[in-house]
Amino acid sequence: MNVEILLSIMNQTNEKQIEEFTKQMKITGNVTVINQITDNSIKETIKKSGRIRIFSYKDKGLSKSRNIALDKLESDIGVISDDDVTYVQNYEEIIKRAYEEHPDADIIAFNVNSGNPERPIKNQKTHKVNCLSTMRIQSMQITLKKGINVAFEENFGAGSKYRFGEENIWLYDCLRTGKKIYYVNEKIGDALQQNSTWYSKKDKDFMKCEGAVFYRISKTWYKLLILQYAIRKRKEYKDNLTVMQAIKYLWQGAKEYKKQAMKI
Repeated sequence: MNVEILLSIMNQTNEKQIEEFTKQMKITGNVTVINQITDNSIKETIKKSGRIRIFSYKDKGLSKSRNIALDKLESDIGVISDDDVTYVQNYEEIIKRAYEEHPDADIIAFNVNSGNPERPIKNQKTHKVNCLSTMRIQSMQITLKKGINVAFEENFGAGSKYRFGEENIWLYDCLRTGKKIYYVNEKIGDALQQNSTWYSKKDKDFMKCEGAVFYRISKTWYKLLILQYAIRKRKEYKDNLTVMQAIKYLWQGAKEYKKQAMKI
């Protein structure tokens, strides 16, 4: 069983710098780098250097990058990675062992520590993931078997109209198509979580994006998801919004996405 890191970066022009970057992340095995380019002076390239494959494309959008990475995955197991993650020394062995212990798993999420106390990643007991618990998982925690054949929704994620929620939508879509998902309480890395573009204070725009995520996840249950979120998370947004304002903007976001989806 082979493990491969799937790393998304932007506007990197030097192959040696990319190789050094993977060393700083303490990646010891295979890695596929999707390098999105917004500078027209940089050429699209495909390069391979030992265990590192680098695909540079003129494009943007984190979900697009994730989808390309899934398509390029060659190993048995892929690890979705952000550029601020540092892996533990034996991350490959931890991941392999988890899949051996859960042979029916299509996807396993692991513990990744957050270096930003304002953006914690919840450490959980080992369990089988259901629809609600997908909302507690972030992208850098996700590993998956090759051949999942479920794409990330490209309207969501950094660089898209709705700047977060793509991993939660993807996990929900995987469950909906019969995939088995587990959370295993073992640490595979640490994340700084300081400069990710999806994060902002929980204000009007944040709530509208969250409402769109809820509608995309479930046209049947999005109203309930909105209400529970507004109540459960009120301490996190109370400095910016009242509960009624939060519900209002969550609802607006859901309606806006619904209107957009109907045009497609």
